[in-house]
Amino acid sequence: GEQVIITHKLFVGPSVNGGYQVTHVNAPALSNLWSYTLGDNEGEAPRTTEVIDGKRFTVFEVKRTAVFPQKSGKITVTPFEIGFVARIIYTQQSNDPFDMIFGGRQYAQDYELDLKSNSVELNCKALPEANQPEDFSGLTGNFTISSNMSRTELKTNDAANLTITVSGTGNLQHIEAPMLEFPSDFDVTDPKITDNINTRGNTVTGSRTFEYVIIPREAGEFTVPAAVFSFFDAKSRSYKTITTEAYNMKVAQGVGGGVSTSSSNQKDIKFLSKDIHFIKTNNNAFHSKRAEFYGSPWFILGLILPFLFPPSL
Repeated sequence: GEQVIITHKLFVGPSVNGGYQVTHVNAPALSNLWSYTLGDNEGEAPRTTEVIDGKRFTVFEVKRTAVFPQKSGKITVTPFEIGFVARIIYTQQSNDPFDMIFGGRQYAQDYELDLKSNSVELNCKALPEANQPEDFSGLTGNFTISSNMSRTELKTNDAANLTITVSGTGNLQHIEAPMLEFPSDFDVTDPKITDNINTRGNTVTGSRTFEYVIIPREAGEFTVPAAVFSFFDAKSRSYKTITTEAYNMKVAQGVGGGVSTSSSNQKDIKFLSKDIHFIKTNNNAFHSKRAEFYGSPWFILGLILPFLFPPSL
């Protein structure tokens, strides 16, 4: 889980004096690694110069990647491969007086090259088991946590928003929603997750935010507990636990009754304000169809008709 930066560079020597072209790129396999591409993908590759064995090379940063190992042990990053065409311009001298005056004739020749970087091997140690918190997130880095409740005094069936934000440096997209035990009289939606991740620098920084919508169904005083987040601090080589504040909620009775709901955090279905009634067991509202027909004009007419129109044999 600890962040490692892998940088691939292309060195172009002084003999490539007629230009060059990259024809294709095969990025390395990153098995067992979670990765983020750093830098500006839309911009040009950063360019520097380096002197190696007395020769000055133009150095292009082809790719810079932040990787986070997902297991302990040895992990191999395979070579980065580039198809490269280098154009070399050279001068050929002859006995021609014209060449002797103007320094000879220039020729250009293209060389197609398949360039391959070295592989990289990471030796990843397992996180220590000693003092590991029960609610350990599995993440390594440096993080802070904050929260905000839109309001703490409201009426039944009104909504409040709880926002929890984890910020810092690390594998932010692996941060899971905190486990919160909301009061059973609250309906709570699944959190809306918003990522704000910055990969333009030399590390992965930013935040992940979880936003809950809370709707109390009963009046009273309730407590929304603090959110807890534990991580392994790579600098101090120790586990750290950070928490938000708890919120005391005062809920007054609103207008109208509640409704029968099942909240998103899988609380038991609860029937509130007796909105759902059982089938009535008395028969005050029921009438016998047989009693209404007996003695009615239709009943009497049915008795007379056979005598007025006897059936023919």
